[in-house]
Order: sequence, then structure tokens, then C-alpha cells
Amino acid sequence: MSLWRSLFIVMLLVSKIQLYNEVIKREFRILNSFLGSLMNVFAAYIEEDENMGNDSWRRDRIGSALKGQNPMVLTQMRSGFAVIGDTQFLPGYSLLLPNDHIGSLEELDFQKRGHYLLDASLLGEAVLTVCQARRVNYSIYGNTDAFLHTHIFPRYNSEPVERISRPVWDYPKDRWTDLTYAFDEKVHGQLKMAIKEEVERLMKIAY
Repeated sequence: MSLWRSLFIVMLLVSKIQLYNEVIKREFRILNSFLGSLMNVFAAYIEEDENMGNDSWRRDRIGSALKGQNPMVLTQMRSGFAVIGDTQFLPGYSLLLPNDHIGSLEELDFQKRGHYLLDASLLGEAVLTVCQARRVNYSIYGNTDAFLHTHIFPRYNSEPVERISRPVWDYPKDRWTDLTYAFDEKVHGQLKMAIKEEVERLMKIAY
């Protein structure tokens, strides 16, 4: 075999090797990109699953409170649980949930009704004191969430004049759904703790 022919074969082999390397690199980049996209999908799925798990207490607020898994609970009272509201466009908005899944106030016997309404007033007094509100509004409905629960809204002189004499429910719908007004532990944590402490102080006096 001549020298020139040998050199030609070597150069051909080198070219093929380089070509194969480029093909492998390209395929590797495609594979790497695919795996990266797949990992992003898995990460998003895991995050969504964790968020659903973190919010599972919303599906049964009373049951999760009984299990110690409702993060909105301020404290347990004689008749139920004092909880901070999901929205805080009126800072200090709280609710009283019963100790059990009760459809309405009338389902409780007379003694338990008295305990529940007393607890609602204690929570209202705590909100009034801590928030230095003008007054508090108490509301029991159950039309949308068909179980006994009492809304306790602090009302403020700082509210728009046209709102002061109107029910809380006349506020725009975004006050209930916009994340701008949602409870945030970093923003409302101290308020939550102050209401909790005042409720517990009043319970010691009332019970």
C-alpha cells in the first residue's frame, strides 16, 4: 500500500470519527434538552401536587381543625375553633367554626347554642380590642358553605364613607378573591397572634 493511499485512508477515518462525534454531540444535546423539559414537567407536577396537599384543609375546614391541620386556627374554644379569615381586606376578619359538622345553629341543644354564641362574642370582643375597630359585625349564613360558621368582621372609620353603613358583602368581589387581600403569615402573623392571645385571655375570664 502506497504512502499516499495510507494517508488518504487515515484522513478518511479521522473525518468519519469527527462526523460521528458531531452526530453524537447533536444527539446528546437533543437528549439533554428533552430530559431538561421532562424534569421541568415533573417539577411543576410535584409543586402542584404539594400545593394541593397544602390546601387540602380547605376542603374540610372543621375536620382539618380537629386534626390540628388547619393553619388558620387561632385557638380552640369551648364550642369550636376561632380562625383567622382567608381574606384580610378588613384586617382582623375572623370566624368561629363549631367542634363538629353542624348544619345550622338550630341543630345544637340550648346549652350548646349558648356556648357557641358566647364564644362568638368573645372572639368578636378580641377582634374589636386588638384591631381598635369602630365595631364588629356578626354574620351567620351557611348558604354557600352549608355548615354552621360565624363571620366576625371588624368595621373601621377608615373605610370609604359610602361603605360604612353598608353590609360587608357589598364590597367588590375581588376583596374576597384577589391575592392582594389574602391572609399572609408574613404580613398578618402578628395580628393573628394578638387576636389569639386576647381570645385566650377572655376565655379564662368567661369560663
